[in-house]
Amino acid sequence: MDNLTDILVVVDNDMDYGIKHGFYDYQGVPSCEVISIDEFKSRNLIAPAPTLCGKDIYMRNPYTGSFLPITDTDIERKMSESKAFAIREALVMMGAKDIELVEDISDNTAQQINTGANVKANPIAQGEGKVEYSNNISLNLKSIIESHDPERKAHSIDKVQDFLKMHSLLDEDNLIMLTERFARDGKLAGTETVCITFCSEIKSALNILCSVNYKVFSSNFDFESQKSNIHTIKKTLTVNFG
Repeated sequence: MDNLTDILVVVDNDMDYGIKHGFYDYQGVPSCEVISIDEFKSRNLIAPAPTLCGKDIYMRNPYTGSFLPITDTDIERKMSESKAFAIREALVMMGAKDIELVEDISDNTAQQINTGANVKANPIAQGEGKVEYSNNISLNLKSIIESHDPERKAHSIDKVQDFLKMHSLLDEDNLIMLTERFARDGKLAGTETVCITFCSEIKSALNILCSVNYKVFSSNFDFESQKSNIHTIKKTLTVNFG
């Protein structure tokens, strides 16, 4: 899943043609791709259908490969739960018999996104309007991430590494060390403490969004993210490998 872009901006076919043929002064941004609505459909992406009404900016969920609109009020919860599921399954594949959430280091995040549009003939934000998105969440991932099975057996290291790659977990520091030891020793034993950070990928994606020149799409189309209000969520796990 790591070869997919982080941000998708969906425009109508005329604007897509204009961008590709240099009719618009649009400078590409790394990890952000502008595509037409037809291309969006042809890729069979896992994402809500675009509406071309000012909300068709998508953020990739790296743990599932799906795309979520940035105006989705459940975006933090969905991405955090996806990561929790992926982390749990990775530990299970390495032979974890007990996974317990023992400490919430921080469990609150807040962010606000303001998307203003005030142009009637706007390729992305057709019509007048303003979308304001403000969300405060407190995540309880205990029921998702905990798992207990004393008879659990580990999978092969190749299957573990394939799973980590498929679900964008190759950069998780705690899992890297466990995987290296698993590859070296052929198994894991004893109890490990694992600290998992959630929502950092959302903060990174919003930083990308803020670098996009939306004036190309409309002279009055504005995107503002109050990045100072975005916090990460950290959970500490104890993992028993027997």
